[in-house]
Amino acid sequence: MLEIAMRLSLDALRTLETIADAGNFARAAERLHRVPSALTYTVQKLESDYDLVLFERVGRRMQLTPAGQAAVEEARALLRHAEAAENRFRKLGEGWEARLTIAVDAMLRIEWLFPIIAAFDAEDTRTALRLNEETLGGPWDALIEGRADIAVAGGEAPAGYGISSSLLAEITWDFACAPGHPLADIAAETDTPLTAATIRRFRAVVASDTARKLAARTSGVQEGQAILAVSGVHNKIRAQAAGLGVGFVPRHLAQPWFDDGRLLRLAVEVPRERTRLLVAWRSGEQGLALNWFRDRLREDAALRAHLSCARAGAG
Repeated sequence: MLEIAMRLSLDALRTLETIADAGNFARAAERLHRVPSALTYTVQKLESDYDLVLFERVGRRMQLTPAGQAAVEEARALLRHAEAAENRFRKLGEGWEARLTIAVDAMLRIEWLFPIIAAFDAEDTRTALRLNEETLGGPWDALIEGRADIAVAGGEAPAGYGISSSLLAEITWDFACAPGHPLADIAAETDTPLTAATIRRFRAVVASDTARKLAARTSGVQEGQAILAVSGVHNKIRAQAAGLGVGFVPRHLAQPWFDDGRLLRLAVEVPRERTRLLVAWRSGEQGLALNWFRDRLREDAALRAHLSCARAGAG
């Protein structure tokens, strides 16, 4: 095996940086609690090892050469990386995971998690975070397959996979279509809720399931109804507002569209039941970052407020 000797040491880099900051060898030696001759030796060895001239005498002063200035900049960058790595090792030793992935149901706006992430950053854990948006069975699938460490997922945990969960909120659904959609005219002509037979005549917009292993699901669709599948709940709402179809939408996301008239809320004979939104993780798994996010997600009042919708509506 070819072995490469690393001649560049952190001590040499620190020495070079300190000399540059202090302005001369004597003051640098004081800061480093070393004798000036030791610093001179370190610099001479660097110059010899890499065939460089780092300092030149100008009058009675030693001044960095252009190569020396470039070397100092490289030294500072390498030292910052080394310090970051040292902090990272220390945090790992304390039990913080190297990385944590959270699968987020598309019913939850990812930006609503930003204050929670900011609070986590204040812990200075050095844990790398990843947020992945998933739809329907996608968060569960990501958790089961190990693509996520924690999930915010709708519905109930699939049985037999060793998943623990805690209730975050219950999502209310409203049946909706664009004001100019033919179904809106039918609803305006009758005082009774829309029947399944009437709804079936018009195309439904659905959010595509992102699950890879688990069987794909659709929700709120009538048997035999035509479908337009789009990626994500937000695109489903946009498609319905564009008049491309009808369907149930989560109230906490669609309320602004109802408020400004881009969507109409319609009464239906068979409303969709509320969906439980859960915080989930693999049973028995522990980790400081995992535990921190699990507990914070379950307890965060602001997040629960985002998911609640004060206004009552039909359906």
